[in-house]
Amino acid sequence: MRRVSNDFAICIRHSVWRTQSAMSFSHSTFRNPKSEMFFPHSAIRNPKSEMFFPHSAIRNPKSEIKSLFFLSVVFLFLTFHFLLSPSNLFAQTPEWVYQHDSPYPNAIAVDSFGNTYTTGCIARNDTNGLGVIALDNGGNLKWLYFNDTLGDWAYGNDIIFNSAKIYVAGYVQFANGNKDLIVSCVDTAGQAQWIYRDTVS
Repeated sequence: MRRVSNDFAICIRHSVWRTQSAMSFSHSTFRNPKSEMFFPHSAIRNPKSEMFFPHSAIRNPKSEIKSLFFLSVVFLFLTFHFLLSPSNLFAQTPEWVYQHDSPYPNAIAVDSFGNTYTTGCIARNDTNGLGVIALDNGGNLKWLYFNDTLGDWAYGNDIIFNSAKIYVAGYVQFANGNKDLIVSCVDTAGQAQWIYRDTVS
């Protein structure tokens, strides 16, 4: 049997130790939970490192940008197609037009039947009074409420329709500059039900 020198044996054992240590180190590092984030197939099992999953490429930002770009192009195409449609290039013909010589219409309300109620200031016989004009759904005059006894000028600023009653809020102005707040209730026949007024200034 051939005798091996101690130095050679030491070198072999040293090499084997280094090889085993390297393999052990690589294997332990491969399984080290703290370093799983650096190994793609280990990171798949790590819930804290989902952002590093290789299969997350399904949500590739470049693909999302392409999708958004495509949707934007479709949206712009439909928008311009609608705006440039022949039916939208010309003014629409109104169903009806009602004209009155009242210089100051301020507000309008519509009931469930399509009747409209417009309030403002109506001029009549050199006086300016609170007015309400009621029209049917075809634009025909139903009735006109006018009150010029409240002051030198009376204005309806807002109007609502509720429970078969029309409510108008406005103000009365006098020649000396004083004003009174007014709230008027008118029924669907154009008859005043009550008027509330309060001195503002």
